[in-house]
Amino acid sequence: MDNLYIFSIGGSGAKCLESLVHLCAVGLGPKEVHPVLIDPDQENGNLDRTSSLILLYEKIREKLKNPEEGSFFYTDIKKLIYWNPLSKKVQKKEDENYSDKSKNLEDVIGYTTINQEEKLLSELLLKKDQRKLNLKFGFRGVPSIGSVVLHQIKKQDFYKETLHNLKSNESNKGFVFASIFGGTGASGYPVITQLLKLQDIKNKIGGVILMPYFYLKSPHNIDETIKPDSSTFILNTIGAIPFYIRDIKSDTNYVIGDMETEPIPKYSLGGREQLNDSHFIELIAALASLSFSKHGDNLNRYSALKVSTPITDGSKDFSISLNDLPIDKNGKHLLRKFGLFVNSFRVIFKSVNENELDEVLFLLGWLNSKLKISKNQMNETKKDLKDIYAYLEKFIIWNRQMSQNTPSLKLFHEEFEFQHILLSAESTLEGKLEDELDRYYLKYCDTQKTSISQKILSTMNAGINKYLLNNK
Repeated sequence: MDNLYIFSIGGSGAKCLESLVHLCAVGLGPKEVHPVLIDPDQENGNLDRTSSLILLYEKIREKLKNPEEGSFFYTDIKKLIYWNPLSKKVQKKEDENYSDKSKNLEDVIGYTTINQEEKLLSELLLKKDQRKLNLKFGFRGVPSIGSVVLHQIKKQDFYKETLHNLKSNESNKGFVFASIFGGTGASGYPVITQLLKLQDIKNKIGGVILMPYFYLKSPHNIDETIKPDSSTFILNTIGAIPFYIRDIKSDTNYVIGDMETEPIPKYSLGGREQLNDSHFIELIAALASLSFSKHGDNLNRYSALKVSTPITDGSKDFSISLNDLPIDKNGKHLLRKFGLFVNSFRVIFKSVNENELDEVLFLLGWLNSKLKISKNQMNETKKDLKDIYAYLEKFIIWNRQMSQNTPSLKLFHEEFEFQHILLSAESTLEGKLEDELDRYYLKYCDTQKTSISQKILSTMNAGINKYLLNNK
């Protein structure tokens, strides 16, 4: 697959990027992902969750040297860039949060300094309450405001540098995550895709246009004149589609949504309280970006990913399984392998958080005898393993949230007991899984000067892979 330059716009865009990060941990991603998050709501809970996830991913990935394609954490996710279009600053993910004075559209366009004709034009296009709207929590479902603000991206140094890097290799691809029915995403998708294609660029540019897949309960206790309103989602979508079809210049667009929309349990205009559970639609969007990375040179302008829905009894049980997803045979194998790894690692190294790592390694003779962790290495090893453990906990929460949403999607079962695989007499494998891990350690790690993290990840990746192949 070709390297991906991802532009994630708004809260839904951030959640799509979150799913993409997890797919990269599985081993489904390209060699490199260069992520950019765009949102005027710098305290958005979904944005913060994705940013912290990428930071944790990077801590693990930097311990790995030249991992094999398809192995755990194969993709090198580069430094996350966060752009708040209301600020002159550009944030790297590790920076401290900064706070700028809240702005409205008049502040952004310099209303007090523009000439009379420009003032009259702005008054013609936008009502006074729209021009005066506090944009701290985004564009509140008004894309006409967002389009004006987001055009500033072409003046930003980070954008010029990202564009230069994207164009440095024609095989690189650009991809945009955004919704069509809100404010930030709906304004950002046409702006970003058009700006990219106007740069005399030969690289393929694609994106996911998210149709409505949830709705917001009426906010009775929020005193705001302008706020997102689910009753307008479909109308906004119908109104936007002709414009998207006519004017968007991207090479491939995936249109993804869900007719059976469910309410967001807790309404929030934005900020830290806007922390919505993961949804399978965002996983499909992430899969679309990988499909584009792999097949983008041969796709039509509008492409489809089909999700099978094996509902035959007329019930409203819209549960989806791994087999229903638009993933090839190898992709499903990688997801099963990672699910087994998640549960195996949690069982083996659960005591890392309880300061009993030395006891666990002693009990697991096959691992302890080869890693030979000295007392001096113990503290560093604990930190590395805790990072992996913490990441897998986030992966489990992501899986759990999708399984509890509608439609329900469960990628793997958390109830799995590792001992069943180690000790099952019915296993078709000769010997236990730890025997497979033992053999593959010699092949993948014994002669390499690698970190403890890489030795463990490589060994478990290879051993579990062999186990699954022998137990089809």
